[in-house]
Amino acid sequence: MAELRKFGITTKDMTHSLRHAAIITAVGFVVVTLIGNLIGFKALHIDSSWLVFYILISVPLQELVFRGIIQTKLYRLGAITAIAASSVLYAAIHFQSLLLIILTLTAGAAWGYSFSKRPTLIGPVVSHALLGAYLFLFVL
Repeated sequence: MAELRKFGITTKDMTHSLRHAAIITAVGFVVVTLIGNLIGFKALHIDSSWLVFYILISVPLQELVFRGIIQTKLYRLGAITAIAASSVLYAAIHFQSLLLIILTLTAGAAWGYSFSKRPTLIGPVVSHALLGAYLFLFVL
């Protein structure tokens, strides 16, 4: 169990992590809404199987890999370097558009910072799921 905890699989500091997530998500919703107003919102089309896969499998796996494993392993180089490197790698897998790369780099840095302060993946996973679903359902 202690081995899993070092990768952020724990409920310790969950309340603080969720507070960080609420702030990150609120700011993210404002930014994504502004972008949607600029480029136009798309018609709502929900693919429920994609949404379930995204929320239950993809998001937790991405957070485990980029925050829990990569960022944790890179802490030996310093927290700022670890957060920056894991955020750049995270953004690199979202290469569909420059806008998406910029958004994921920014969000990844915010989730990375939050994870560095409260080493549980609960907050980043919740925020990532909410922001990602909103972005893909209504804007991209």
